[in-house]
This record gives sequence, structure tokens and C-alpha cells, in this order.
Amino acid sequence: MSLTRLVASCSRLALLAVLALPLALAAPAPARAEAGTVADSDDTPTPYEQGKIRVGLSGGGFGSRNGVDFSIQGSFGVFVVDNLELGADLAVFFGDDIPLITQLGPTARYIFPVSEWVHPYVGAFYYHWFIGDGLADVDSLGGRAGILVRSSAVFVTIGIAVEQTVSRCDEDCLDWYPEFGVSFVL
Repeated sequence: MSLTRLVASCSRLALLAVLALPLALAAPAPARAEAGTVADSDDTPTPYEQGKIRVGLSGGGFGSRNGVDFSIQGSFGVFVVDNLELGADLAVFFGDDIPLITQLGPTARYIFPVSEWVHPYVGAFYYHWFIGDGLADVDSLGGRAGILVRSSAVFVTIGIAVEQTVSRCDEDCLDWYPEFGVSFVL
């Protein structure tokens, strides 16, 4: 990853964190057991229990040789068992300096609920990149890890991902980048 690309990614990450953190903190806190009572953990719902649905939306701009290019990203997931989410990501990249690029693929993430509000996670993904302008499509595999901060039905993820191009690749086949996301659990 070039230094310019890393700086641009970190700048986007910082801006999104500043914009989304008040939203996450403003959400109401989950109900707690009354003082002097013992809460049965099996009766207390968690945001990551089986059957819950997660929806996320994000976007960003990134610098290029001829100006600024943009991306719009959406994600959807279902907790198939407690703490294990299977889902899909869709992203569209566009701008003056790049052809229209669409990224689509399945994802998996496991969340470790080790505290009430902050939870580490690990995940894996496969992406197929549909590249415009007659260029060859690209396939990649990757992994991610980070911290999830939750507030009621809203959660913010901050982490790092590594993505390896598995289709034909001539240079820069491995990419590390920061990730930031805001999602809602339904």
C-alpha cells in the first residue's frame, strides 16, 4: 500500500469516526437488571443473538491523480447462531479517474462479547470486483479484525483488513487497510 493511499484511508477513517460516534453514543442504553436481582443470562437478549439482522451503509471519497473519486457501500448480515454473522457486502466506486467498479461478495464475522459495550471481532470475506471499461474482473480473499463498540441497536466497528488478490495479479496483490463501519441491528 502506498503512503498516499494509507494517509487517504486513515483520513476517511478519522472523519467517519468523528461523524458517527455521536450517533452511537446517543442511542438509548439496553435495559439492565434491577439492583439486588440476578439476571439470567439466557433470558437477556443480546444484539448478536441468532435471527438478528444487521444493515450497514457507508461511503467515502478518496484522492486520485485527477481529483476525488467516491464510493458507496452497503452491507447486510444475519446472525445464524449467537455471535456468528453471515452476510454480503456491495460497494460501487466511481469518479473521473477510474472506471465504474462494483464489488460484491459474501462475508462472515464472529463477535466476542467479552464486555458490555466493547467487543473484538474477526472475519473473512471473498470479493468479486466487476471492473468497467473492458478491464478484467478481479477476485480476492481477505480477513479482518477489530473492535466493535455498541450502543443499543447501533454499532461502530473500527479495524484492519488484509485482502489478497487471487485472480491474475501483476503487482500489489496484497493490501492492508483500515476499516470503519456503522451498522444497525434490527
